[in-house]
Amino acid sequence: GCEFGSERAKKKSWEHIVNDIRITSLDNIALCCVGCNASKGSKDLVTWFNSNNAKKRGITSETIADVVKSALNLKNSPIVQ
Repeated sequence: GCEFGSERAKKKSWEHIVNDIRITSLDNIALCCVGCNASKGSKDLVTWFNSNNAKKRGITSETIADVVKSALNLKNSPIVQ
């Protein structure tokens, strides 16, 4: 499934967790569905994770991949469920 949490997705896409194409390490990319990739766009991960769009997609701290959990834990912003 999508590392951001969407199990409904069929087409996969790589998304930069931190929106900087120069950061190509494995801890900065996640395999996600095209819909989640488009939904996140250029938004900061915490902003996107807390958005209504992510909530509508069923994205929670239980549905995201470890790489995304790690990235969220590095942020100083609160995560709203």
